Amino acid sequence: LGNKNPRLRITLAQTLAQLGDDISAINQMRALVSEEPELADARLYLATLLIQNNEPTGAVQQCEDLLQFAPDHIHARQLLAQAQIQMYGSRLAQDTAARQIKNLILSLPKDGPDLVKTVLLKFQFSLQTGDLAAAKDFLTQLENIAPDETETAIAAADLFIAQDKHSAAVEKLKTA
Repeated sequence: LGNKNPRLRITLAQTLAQLGDDISAINQMRALVSEEPELADARLYLATLLIQNNEPTGAVQQCEDLLQFAPDHIHARQLLAQAQIQMYGSRLAQDTAARQIKNLILSLPKDGPDLVKTVLLKFQFSLQTGDLAAAKDFLTQLENIAPDETETAIAAADLFIAQDKHSAAVEKLKTA
């Protein structure tokens, strides 16, 4: 690639991903991150791509590396929690990593522009650890702060599925 402008390279990677070429997009971001390790946008997008491509270990590493440069970076902490939830999956209920993820999620801001994403992470964590009562509480919060968001409808369906209420999940998704 002749042009080394980071913004252009991130946009190229985003375009490649939209065209379905996630491998090239990931390679593009890996090259950029290796050249400019402190570039937050590149690390965040690479972590996002890795999560979308079921490579949570790589996403965790990208987030942890970014947090070394910017320890208070909220989006990096959110992506780290999302990647860890994906990585540990159903083992969270008995895994010691659950405490670390829970502490990470609890450290996220309780208000502000990222509130929906934070509450959604809390919901997903509760669901993965089998705490359906907490998941229901977080779903109620989502329904209050983002009633028309697709993520809220999907969360409601996920909770119905966890409760073996598959018909209710289907209805929820049909009306979303």
